[in-house]
Amino acid sequence: MEALFLTSSSSSIASPTKLLHNRRDWCALVRDKRRLSPTWCRVGGDGRNIKPERSIMVSSLLKDRGQVLIREQSSPAMDAETLVLSPNDNGRAIEINGVKTLLPFSGAAKVGSKEGLGIVSFLQGKKFLITGSTGFLAKVLIEKVLRMAPDVGKIYLLIKAKNKEAAVERLKNEVLNAELFNTLRETHGASYQSFMLDKLVPVTGNICDSNIGLQADSAEEIAKEVDVIINSAANTTFNERYDVALDINTRGPGNLMGFAKKCKKLKLFLQVSTAYVNGQRQGRIMEKPFSMGDCIATENFLEGNRKALDVDREMNLAIDAVRKGNQDQEEAQKMKDLGLERARSYGWQDTYVFTKAMGEMMINSTRGDVPVVIIRPSVIESTYKDPFPGWMEGNRMMDPIVLCYGKGQLTGFLVDPKGVLDVVPADMVVNATLAAIAKHGVAKTDQEPEINVFDNSNTQRLMEYMSEAEKNEFGFDVGNINWKDYITNVHIPGLRKHVLKGRA
Repeated sequence: MEALFLTSSSSSIASPTKLLHNRRDWCALVRDKRRLSPTWCRVGGDGRNIKPERSIMVSSLLKDRGQVLIREQSSPAMDAETLVLSPNDNGRAIEINGVKTLLPFSGAAKVGSKEGLGIVSFLQGKKFLITGSTGFLAKVLIEKVLRMAPDVGKIYLLIKAKNKEAAVERLKNEVLNAELFNTLRETHGASYQSFMLDKLVPVTGNICDSNIGLQADSAEEIAKEVDVIINSAANTTFNERYDVALDINTRGPGNLMGFAKKCKKLKLFLQVSTAYVNGQRQGRIMEKPFSMGDCIATENFLEGNRKALDVDREMNLAIDAVRKGNQDQEEAQKMKDLGLERARSYGWQDTYVFTKAMGEMMINSTRGDVPVVIIRPSVIESTYKDPFPGWMEGNRMMDPIVLCYGKGQLTGFLVDPKGVLDVVPADMVVNATLAAIAKHGVAKTDQEPEINVFDNSNTQRLMEYMSEAEKNEFGFDVGNINWKDYITNVHIPGLRKHVLKGRA
C-alpha cells in the first residue's frame, strides 16, 4: 500500500512582509537500471523551458520550505510512463534530456474539477480515532471537522484518564469549554453540549501502552468502526527525559500502528510529525521517508562509519538507565542529558526531534499494507482566521521570547536578519491535513500499486485539485499571508487575549 509524506509549508520570511515562495519547482522521475529516483526540474510559467537539476532543494531549515508528497510502496517500481498525477488524471509523461516528467496534456499545472477533492463529502459519515485530542492542534482539527461536516460519524478521542468518568470530565473541561468552539456553540445553541457529546466519544487509553491501553470492549468497537486514525499525541519538550520522550514519541506510534492493523475498515493512518525530523542534515535536503536504522550523522559523515541506528536498542538503553538510577532530581537530569547526547551523536539536535524521527521509523517498518500519511509541519502557531483569528493555547514556541520582549524583560536578542521565521498557522495545517486525507483516504480496490512523487510546491498542486468553494473553506496557501499583519495584528493580540487573558 502507500505512505504519503506531507511537509507543511512554513513562513519563510526574509523580511516581515515578504514570503520567499517558489511556485516553479517541479518534480520529475529519472530511471536508472534498478529503480526510479526523483530529480527536480525548473519549469517556466508556460510549462516549457524544463531544465533538470539533480539536487534542487526540497526542504531546508534555513531557506524556502515547500511541501513534498511521497507515496511509496514496497512493491517493485513501475515504469515512469504508467505514472499519472492521480488515478483519474489524463496526464502524460514527457522525456527531456533523458528525464521523464509528469505534466498534464496542457503542459501547465493540473486544475481540479468543479467538484474538487470532495473534502466535506469524504468526511460525511466517517469515523475517526484521534490521539492527543486535548492538545492544541487536535482541537483545531476537531472543531473544523464538526463545523464543516456536522454529519461526520463518531470521533473517538483517546484520553489518558483513570476511568470513563474522568475521561468525560477532561473532554468537557479541556475541549467542550474551550473558547475555540464558540462558533459551534453559537450555531447549536442550547443543543451544543448534546451535539458534541453525541459526536465525540472519549475512551480511556494511552498510546504508550500495548493495544494503546484500550479496554477490550472499546478496542473491539473501534477496530470494527474506525475509518481514519490521526495520531497527534506527542511530547514536544526539546530536552525531555529520554525514557519519557521515547515512550510517547517512538514507542507510541508503533503501538498505535499495531492497533491500526486490526481495524477492518481503516482507510488511512495519519501521523503528525515535525519538519525538524530532518535534524542536522546539511545543504539541500530531499524529503523522504525514514527507514529503520537511518542515521543523519552517517549521512553527514559526522561520525565516520557509525553503525545504523538501532531503535530497539535505544529504547532498551533508556529502560536500563531508569532501572539503575534513583528516582530523584539528579537522576532526572541525567536522563535528560542522555537524550540530548544520543540525539546529537546520531545527527539530531534535540531529544524531541530524534524521538519523533524514530517514531516515523516505527510506523514505516511495521505498517504492512496500512495506508499512511505523515504530515511534517514547522512551528505551529495561532490560527490565521479559522474559526477566528489568533486563537492559541499556552505560552509556547516563539511566544516566550515575544512576551519577554514585549514586557521589557528582554531588551534585545541576537538574530540573523536574513534568517527564516519558520511558523505556520494552526488552521492552515489542519486545512492541508484534511485536504490530504480526502485526496488519499479513498480506499483503493483493483488499482495497480504505484509510486507518485509530487513537486516541492505541493501545497499549490494539492489546491489545484480543490474547488473554489474548498479553497475558501480549506485554504492553506501561506503565500497569501501578510506576515507583518499576521504577527502584529493577529498573533500578538491573540497571545494577549487567549494566553495572558488580558493581563499586561
